[in-house]
Amino acid sequence: MLCARWVHAPAAEARCVRLLGFGASVRHILLAAALVTAACAPRPRPAASPTPGATQARLDSVALASASPRARCYVRVFQTQWASGSSCMTSCILGGLGRNIGGGCWHICYAYSGYRMPPQRLFAACPPRAEPTPESLPYKITCQVTPGAAARLAGTVIDSAGRAVAAQVAVLGATPADTVGGLVTHASSSGDFEFFDVPPGDHLVQVRSMVGTRQVGPYTARAGEICKLEVRLRPATDEGY
Repeated sequence: MLCARWVHAPAAEARCVRLLGFGASVRHILLAAALVTAACAPRPRPAASPTPGATQARLDSVALASASPRARCYVRVFQTQWASGSSCMTSCILGGLGRNIGGGCWHICYAYSGYRMPPQRLFAACPPRAEPTPESLPYKITCQVTPGAAARLAGTVIDSAGRAVAAQVAVLGATPADTVGGLVTHASSSGDFEFFDVPPGDHLVQVRSMVGTRQVGPYTARAGEICKLEVRLRPATDEGY
């Protein structure tokens, strides 16, 4: 401000520079001051990224809209009446994370977390667990005689809509408790599987996947027969909670 009135006077400019002890021109000094001022000016803060919790809450709200009445009821209880483990249980129920897991969401959220489990009376007003949907055609099997061949079983696993499903397939004994035979394989993503040298006799065929489960039979294996089995899986009814 000392030299403000000399900015446009060359002689005075030089005198001002000498007084200030700078070797640069006043114009350079003023330019530098302007740059410093601009650099120090407050800048708008960038928009905050959504936190993982906020993102999960949005995902849960979307899933809740299409959830079953039972799932919505359980989530409502956790959100309004029981805080301990609520976030974990809400995400687990809506995401189906407890299906086909021993203890389901209860085990996932409470077994090792230290959270207190809610009393079951809180869920007394919720709809009961859905019953399995009956299958009109659980499976079909056709066999053809091929003299001299060992008993073989090939097949395809499909879901209730007729789409191929990857699954684990096991040939057991004649009863669920009888594991004689002990043949296990995996159906590919095309749903196809095959067993060679199946022991002669009656067997049950057990199919498990994330889509559902099915146990069919008895299937009788005979030397010289090649059988084709189509298994339609029962929709999974284990809701996981």
